[in-house]
Amino acid sequence: MLNSLSHFIKGGGVSPSMQLSLVYPDVLETVVADVNALFSGGAPSAGKTLPSKVNLVAGHPLLFAWYWSAGLALRDNDLVRVRALWQCALSCTIRVRLSSDPKELIVATMQISEKYTGFQKGMTDNFVTWSKKVMKIAEPNASAAKVATALASKSISYAGAKASKQMILAAQTITANLDETCYADLRMLEREFGRDIMTAGYTKPQK
Repeated sequence: MLNSLSHFIKGGGVSPSMQLSLVYPDVLETVVADVNALFSGGAPSAGKTLPSKVNLVAGHPLLFAWYWSAGLALRDNDLVRVRALWQCALSCTIRVRLSSDPKELIVATMQISEKYTGFQKGMTDNFVTWSKKVMKIAEPNASAAKVATALASKSISYAGAKASKQMILAAQTITANLDETCYADLRMLEREFGRDIMTAGYTKPQK
């Protein structure tokens, strides 16, 4: 999906005389800890004060793709692409959550990640990231079976599959044995060779 979007943003298949039209293909999921942040501190517009800041909790790759494409269009002085990307940004829907509970936000990001399964792998959590999130919301010292049951009660799955005892055991092993250097190395491997080489499932990382 991102490759197709980039292709059309760059003008692939579109003649200079044609009007380029783009619609932002996702909802931007954001969060604020204080509802007052939505009504103060921002820039005035039409007599109202717009939010100065909301925190993005999902959909980062797609938003980064928009910024990258906008930068290229500005660099190339391509008014057609700049206008199309601006219209694309204006078409975007922003959903704002009100929460200051870290565990609640982790659950939300895991559920949002799952909605991209089968749509765009780069928009979903890999198993290592999913494991770290699971351990942050799991009850301390809980058995793998109990954690799996708790995840099911929150409708949390991974890559479309319900969390199993084997998944949780793998998540516990990964988080207990990998440090930040290891996580950085895994991210590098995924960027270079793709997710399937190591981080897509739970069998390879735990070995």
